[in-house]
Amino acid sequence: AGRAGAPGGVAMLGGGHTERPVRRSTSEYVRSPHQQASNYVNGPAASEKEMAKRRSSEAAKAYFQKQEAQVFANSLRSRVEQAIEDEIDEWEVESYSGDFIRKGLVKVRICANDDDGYLHIIALRPTRTDQWACRIANGKAKDDPLQEEDEDLESLPDEGKCGATVNEACTSCSLM
Repeated sequence: AGRAGAPGGVAMLGGGHTERPVRRSTSEYVRSPHQQASNYVNGPAASEKEMAKRRSSEAAKAYFQKQEAQVFANSLRSRVEQAIEDEIDEWEVESYSGDFIRKGLVKVRICANDDDGYLHIIALRPTRTDQWACRIANGKAKDDPLQEEDEDLESLPDEGKCGATVNEACTSCSLM
């Protein structure tokens, strides 16, 4: 569309009008993490807004992680009750770690009015399709740290008393 002999390297159109070169955007609108953190670029009011947004985002993330830990603990509850041969009335996750896909560590409160009414559950599995290999430590205190290597841990059985796997519904074990 342009001619080779146009002045200044700008292409000329058929009517003698010059075509304007494409204008590049300035980099001041590109918001790098360094620029977002800078008070000079944003001003103090903007940084307070960013901090408030970050805090609310972190609070939402923590809430959903705790819910995920609670669901994980609930999925192991029947195996734990069968192993300790007692029905647990209260079952609330106090602390947790792990990804809950291949590894999960949870501290569960099982007695509301007792400082020693906590239970630690450590569960591992090589792949998502495998069953959890669980270990529990009963009678833990509120201040006891949740550790993967704890001398009080005992293996959780993979089978019920009747020989059926714990994932299957078994009424004979609950009657024993």
